[in-house]
Amino acid sequence: MGFDIDLANEICKRIHTQCTYVESDFDALIPSLKAKKIDAIISSLSITAKRQEEIAFSEKLYAANARLVAPKGSKIEPTIESLKGKNIGLLQGTTQETYANQNWRPKGVNVTPYAKPGSGLSGSECRSY
Repeated sequence: MGFDIDLANEICKRIHTQCTYVESDFDALIPSLKAKKIDAIISSLSITAKRQEEIAFSEKLYAANARLVAPKGSKIEPTIESLKGKNIGLLQGTTQETYANQNWRPKGVNVTPYAKPGSGLSGSECRSY
């Protein structure tokens, strides 16, 4: 189930409530919260100025540093030169997508956003994630 669910279960236990979980596309999280379809978001959601204008954040729970993942033995490096011409998949609506669109796409990196974590990794859709 993952760290986020384990963390949410512990929070629910400590506040003596039964929590239910709703799976959602990443870019639907904030709209769902604002529409009161969900009560909270438990996700590696980076705090940005734009997001702070829309929702309230708790204190940081943990550092979720971004990583570039590639097939074992790959010569792909996290540099523009190495990524140019490659298909890079990332989670839609994330700060990583914003960064990649601003910094990598203009320099020839093929950036593909996916709605679900890990999408595009089976087969040859993207060479790194």
